[in-house]
Amino acid sequence: MDLRPHVYGVPTASYPAEYFKDSAWQNVRSSDGKYYLLKAVKMFSLGDIRLICPLNVIQSYKDSLSYQVLDNAYDDNVRAKLQDAVSLCRRVKGQELLTLEKLPQVETTK
Repeated sequence: MDLRPHVYGVPTASYPAEYFKDSAWQNVRSSDGKYYLLKAVKMFSLGDIRLICPLNVIQSYKDSLSYQVLDNAYDDNVRAKLQDAVSLCRRVKGQELLTLEKLPQVETTK
């Protein structure tokens, strides 16, 4: 897991435009049109598989690490927000994922 924001390049030939269509990805195309340039974090790596997520997952993940004793509604709400955030995560092949630029840390609210 790497929650440091980066700009990642993913080849357009390997993934349909709909894969990254949500505005949370803040995606643009490279000047040659061969890559989606995505502002994202890497949530998971195993072998050749990478799970990248839009930046909005950072706060949801950090919030999910806290809990309130005997308050199931709070826990359920936090988990639901995390589930919504990670629903936008996408699996990409490791050899296709280019790490292009490290972005400043995202400010989190507490």
